[in-house]
Amino acid sequence: MTGAQVRPAGQHRYTALTTQTPASLLERAEARWTSIGANQPDLVPAIALQRLLVTRTIQTVDRLDGADRPILSLEPEQAAEKLRAGTPALRGEPVALPVAMLSPLVLEACDDLAQGGAGDVARRVRGCLDEGRIDIGSLLVASFDRNQNAIRLKAVHEVIAPDVLWLAAELAVGPAAYVAQQTLFATAGAETHPALIGALAAWPHGYCPACGSWPAFGEDPDRSRQLRCSFCGVGWRPRDPGCTYCG
Repeated sequence: MTGAQVRPAGQHRYTALTTQTPASLLERAEARWTSIGANQPDLVPAIALQRLLVTRTIQTVDRLDGADRPILSLEPEQAAEKLRAGTPALRGEPVALPVAMLSPLVLEACDDLAQGGAGDVARRVRGCLDEGRIDIGSLLVASFDRNQNAIRLKAVHEVIAPDVLWLAAELAVGPAAYVAQQTLFATAGAETHPALIGALAAWPHGYCPACGSWPAFGEDPDRSRQLRCSFCGVGWRPRDPGCTYCG
């Protein structure tokens, strides 16, 4: 997916993703998977897992955009105040998630991870969820808020793999986080709200200004460094050229 820039003042830019249809995104992804698989056959099993996960993510974002958007009460001015204080905009905010829609995705993620190499470890996580020992709605909210400690403690208590539980929840609720940050930072493809422009330009941290996660990778769309959040998909230009993690 390519970046479409929303240009605040100064060098820093919040970078939204261009609007594309699910079909066009999947077509591009399929072409890449086919090319990679042909050139590197040893990656075919990993590509099969990625195909499942990416396809579900794209389809879920489309459904959320259509009717089941997460509901936030955060106003742009409040978000800007949080950013100026060094707090990610979505962190700690009450959110109404479409739990009925997202819950099955946690279970499907467990199945995908089991097939993709996690095996019985992922099946035990799914079994715990099937038995109701973990409330999936609470799990989704904790993941949305990036509360890894709460999820880890619950997993340890239930004697299941914390990292698999965390990842399954993240895969399910990540599309909702993407839609939430798009709603806050660039509603319906509009430019960033004026109240947020200065706060985003002054954001000095290597972690995401929306959700607080670390970036998955850096991009260089126009020969200027850009980071892309591993969870909610926000793209942002760091204010300073130092290390993402320690400055």
